[in-house]
Amino acid sequence: MAKTNVDLEKTENMDELVEKELATMENTSVENVLHLTKTVMYNGEEVTELAFDFDKLTGADALNIEEELVSRGKTMYYGAINDANYLIRMAAKACTKPVGVDFFYKISIIDFERIKNRARFFLSGVAQSRR
Repeated sequence: MAKTNVDLEKTENMDELVEKELATMENTSVENVLHLTKTVMYNGEEVTELAFDFDKLTGADALNIEEELVSRGKTMYYGAINDANYLIRMAAKACTKPVGVDFFYKISIIDFERIKNRARFFLSGVAQSRR
């Protein structure tokens, strides 16, 4: 089945979004600072940005995330790199500001996807923190 112009445009737009996000990541600090599109109130504080240090995560963190998901009855069918629950828990652990997973339920869907993609890109080796 041939792709329509709309399908091609969607693919090109997605490719552009990924490239833009990677470029943004390359121009950030080691901790990958992300400026939120909307301010979020969390524990009585306005949060406008988050910083992530994915390099600090260990195998123990990965196992803890998997154990938490299993205990909640969630199954990872396609592996960690494609599981939103895993990626967001990974981001929560990598966040330099102490936030729980519940914080990510409050952010805009745009920011949620950007954070999820940063974790995915890190796992896939597409983007690493710089030292």
